[in-house]
Amino acid sequence: MKLAWGIYLAGASYPKDARIEAEVTRRIAPVFGRWTSQQSLLDEASGSRFEGNPGRRLAGLSRVVPYDAAARGLVLLGRSSGGRVATVFAGLRPVSAVICLGYPFRHPTGPREPERFAHLAHMTTPTLILQGRSDVYGGASLRQDYPLSDRVRLEFLDCGHEFQLDPQGWDRVGDRILSFLAALQR
Repeated sequence: MKLAWGIYLAGASYPKDARIEAEVTRRIAPVFGRWTSQQSLLDEASGSRFEGNPGRRLAGLSRVVPYDAAARGLVLLGRSSGGRVATVFAGLRPVSAVICLGYPFRHPTGPREPERFAHLAHMTTPTLILQGRSDVYGGASLRQDYPLSDRVRLEFLDCGHEFQLDPQGWDRVGDRILSFLAALQR
């Protein structure tokens, strides 16, 4: 698989979490022939402001991504709710891989919502979820609480949902993502 195109999907708090996109972009974007930021995706998809609604975000992504995206080496990188959008999209249309940073398995103050996670048990797309051990949207107890497909790799980081990491921590995140992508190319 050639890494031709990476698309970054921000969390619902975009642009507040733009620093996370900047850290990921700095470390990951150079391996792709084409990189689409959250703002570029908005510009291409609709030219409108960011909306956190997953349905609208899926529709916007569908307008931008061609049906043969997997053949084109498309990788979706999603932060929080952007990871939810990326994984749902990968269940509807084939992509080469999905990478999630801080997946929102559950709302910290709400009831269990299976629409957030049930599809992860049936994922066929290679998926890497990097999750904070103390993430309020799902931390270290995830393995026993949520069924995941064998195509989903879950790795924990020493952080919370906001991914407050020092530069070395971001380097480790970049290394984990690059290792995951390199393994797919073998």
